[in-house]
Amino acid sequence: MALPNLAEALANASQAELATARQVAITVFRHLPLMVRMLGAISGDENYTGLAGLSQLDQHPETVIYLVPMVIAMLRAGWPENLEAVTSALRPFPDLAERAQHILGMPAATVEANLAGKPTEVRERAHRLINAAIEGQFDTDTSG
Repeated sequence: MALPNLAEALANASQAELATARQVAITVFRHLPLMVRMLGAISGDENYTGLAGLSQLDQHPETVIYLVPMVIAMLRAGWPENLEAVTSALRPFPDLAERAQHILGMPAATVEANLAGKPTEVRERAHRLINAAIEGQFDTDTSG
């Protein structure tokens, strides 16, 4: 994954490799940080997945320059199934984030009524998710 190797992989990539790499890079860039933040909020541990360093990846667009050739290298290394597994796992997170945002529009009494009778751990997780959503941790607008 050295820079000269990444540049070479990019220069020699087929159109199909580029198209696939771009889609994977977009998914990883946008959804991996969201996943890390959401799982951190649910668990109460910002580094629950061991990926806390990537929680702000979507705030650094310059990383995309490296992601595309890295994905091309991974494709060439025989990892297409692994990359598909990762992207498939990440795809639901924007919808989950949208659902968390939807809760913010609900009256507090409704939220509390829905949580009434739930185990303490469930209520605590729900409140951590709500607080993280209030803080904007799940905002998916990438327009800046």
